[in-house]
Amino acid sequence: MNDEPIAGDDESLLQFVYQFPVAVMRMSGAGVIDLMNPRAVSLLVGLGLPFEADQGWGILEGLDPTVCDLVRGHLLEPGPVAEQRPIERRDPQGRLHHLALTAIIVNPDSCMVAIEDVTKRVVQERQLARERQSLAVVLEALQGYFVLMLDLDLCITQPNRSIERLLGHGATVVGCACIGLLRADSSEPVDLAAKAEQAVRQGWVTFEAEYRCADGGTIWGDTVLTTIVDEAGVLSAFVIVARDVSERRRREAALIDEALTDPLTGLLNRRGLAARVAPWLDHARAGKALTISALALDIDFFKRVNDRYGHDGGDTVLRHLGQLLMQQFRRGDIVARLGGEEFVVLLRDVPDAIALASAERMRQLLEQSPLTWKDQAIAVTTSIGVASAAGLTEVERLLHDADLALYRAKAEGRNRVVCR
Repeated sequence: MNDEPIAGDDESLLQFVYQFPVAVMRMSGAGVIDLMNPRAVSLLVGLGLPFEADQGWGILEGLDPTVCDLVRGHLLEPGPVAEQRPIERRDPQGRLHHLALTAIIVNPDSCMVAIEDVTKRVVQERQLARERQSLAVVLEALQGYFVLMLDLDLCITQPNRSIERLLGHGATVVGCACIGLLRADSSEPVDLAAKAEQAVRQGWVTFEAEYRCADGGTIWGDTVLTTIVDEAGVLSAFVIVARDVSERRRREAALIDEALTDPLTGLLNRRGLAARVAPWLDHARAGKALTISALALDIDFFKRVNDRYGHDGGDTVLRHLGQLLMQQFRRGDIVARLGGEEFVVLLRDVPDAIALASAERMRQLLEQSPLTWKDQAIAVTTSIGVASAAGLTEVERLLHDADLALYRAKAEGRNRVVCR
C-alpha cells in the first residue's frame, strides 16, 4: 500500500471511498494497489484472496479472469471495461457468493474496480422466482383458475396458459384492455377501474365477474385483484386470479328460479312477481314516471273442471292457460300464477285502452283454444279484471283493485273483461 500523505482532491476521494458501502480498490497498470477501502479488505479476506499491494492483477484474475484480460488489453483506452458483471465465487468454507464487478480504466496507469456482494439480493430474487414458478405450476394444475398480469392502465401484459383452457383466448389478449374480457351487458357489470382504485387503497379486492369466451359464451369468475409494488413500495402492476364458478352460479340461479317459479305452469309465483316488479317500484321511488296495469284472471267454473276431469285434468287446464299467457304477452311483462286458478299479468306504461284490449284478446284466445285431454275436449273461459295506477311504490293495492274488477266480471256473468 502507498502510505504517503494524499492531499487536496485525493484526500476527499479517499474519504469517500473509505465510506462507500461497496468494495473499491484502485491499482496501477503494473497491478500495484494504492487504494482499498475496508469493505474491499473484508470481502477479499472472506473469499480467501490475497490483498497485498502488489497483488492487484492476482486479485482481479481470482475474481474474474475474463475481466482481468479485458482490463490488461484496454489500459490505453480510458472508460468502463465491465459494468455490474455477475460473478459467482465460493469462499474457503464452500459458501457460494454472488458478486457484481465493475472495472473502469481512468488512465493507462490507473484502474478503479468496484465489487458489490449481491448474494442476498440474488438469493431473494431466485427464491421469489421459484415461488412464482411454483404458484404458476399450482394454478396451472388447479382446474378452473386463470391468472392475468396487468399494467397500470389495466392492460394485459401476461396471461397464464389456463386462460386458453377456460376462455379459449391465447396470447392474442396481450396488450388488450382487461375490461374487454368482461361481458359489457352482464347482469352484474363490473367497474374494473373502480375495483383497481379500491385494490390500491387496501392491497386487494374481490368480486365476481362475467368473462367473455372466445366462442361467444361466458363464464363467471370469482376474482381477486391485487397490487404489485416495487422495492421502493411504488405501485408497478396488478394481477388478477380468477376461479371459474359458473356451475355454482347456475345452481344458485336454478334454486332462485325454483323458489320464484310455480312448478306446475312454469310462471312466476307470488314471490317471483314481487321480485320482478321491485325494479319498477324502485324507479317510481326515484321519482321516475311509472304506470302499472294489472290484469287479474280466473278460470270460470274451475271447480266443475276438477269435479269432471279430476285434478290431473284441472292441472292440464292450468298449464294450458299458462302457456297461452306466455304466448300472448311481451317478454318484459310480468306473468304469474298466485295460486289455484288465480293468475295475474302486470304491464308497464301502457295506456288503459291497450291494457283492456290485451285482456280482451286473452279472453278470446282462451275461449277459442279448447284443449284435448285423454281424448276429451275441454273448453274453458276466463273472467278478467283490469286496474291501472300511476306513481306506485307498492302493488298490493293495485292487485286488490284488479281483484275487485274480477269479482264484478264474475258477478256480471263471467267470460268477460271489466275495468276497475
